[in-house]
Amino acid sequence: IALDVRTVFFTARANRTLVAVAKETLANQQKHFQQINGLVQIGTRAPIDRAQAAKDLANARLQLIKAQAAYETSRAQLDQAMGEPGPAGYDVAEEAMPVVAGEEKPLAELFKEAAAHRPDLAALDAQIQAQQFSIDATSHNTHPTLRATGGVGSNGAPASGANNTISGGLSLNWPIWSGGAQQAQLDEAKASLEGLQAQADGQRQALQLEVEQARLAVSSEKAAVVAAAESTKNAREQLRLAEGRYAAGVGSVIELADAQLGYTSAAAQEVQEGYRLATARAQLLKALGRP
Repeated sequence: IALDVRTVFFTARANRTLVAVAKETLANQQKHFQQINGLVQIGTRAPIDRAQAAKDLANARLQLIKAQAAYETSRAQLDQAMGEPGPAGYDVAEEAMPVVAGEEKPLAELFKEAAAHRPDLAALDAQIQAQQFSIDATSHNTHPTLRATGGVGSNGAPASGANNTISGGLSLNWPIWSGGAQQAQLDEAKASLEGLQAQADGQRQALQLEVEQARLAVSSEKAAVVAAAESTKNAREQLRLAEGRYAAGVGSVIELADAQLGYTSAAAQEVQEGYRLATARAQLLKALGRP
């Protein structure tokens, strides 16, 4: 449940940020259109530039509509994950997934923690222990059983002490032959134990892979977030230069459109890398058995 809620929350958070990116892109395209329209009116730019700017402006509006719809959908999914009825009446907070304590530790240490805290492994270990008890009980059924009984009774008045009785007895039960049923039950119990042990071994191997994948994902996404932020910074500078070149009459409308598209794509990629880092850390928490 914790993993599901975290994943849906950071999906909604990413979509909320993508709405902001789409709004910024739309504002830029509106500014470009007004600038280009003015230049076309005074005859310093061809009408085709205005057509290109109008098309880019329409696309920016479309992308904003899609981004807002995706955000509303993800909020509804978050409501469902939280068990909340009705439409969402909130905005998702700008909250980042905190660093997982020990996320830089080697695999052996993380796997040791996971093996000690994962409830699915604990359940299998409990089943193995119960099956061992069952084997012990089944094996003892083949041994002789000695039973002692005793009792005291009275049929008269307590004062007279009449008709008091004392009884006792011993019984010995030693199964000589049961047609192999007891041995078959013992073999079945041992086979079930071997199956549970094999299941536990497979579960531990799968857990080791899960921990390693989550650990590597966190490590790689941390580097990807830094790279994506640098890419966005450079794309923003490229857009600024393209706007200046176009205003000075030395740049083309295609160059301006490409720069705007490059910045929008870089900003969206930065959002996606942040989302992937958050979900990777959520996966690592789940793999380690932490709440």
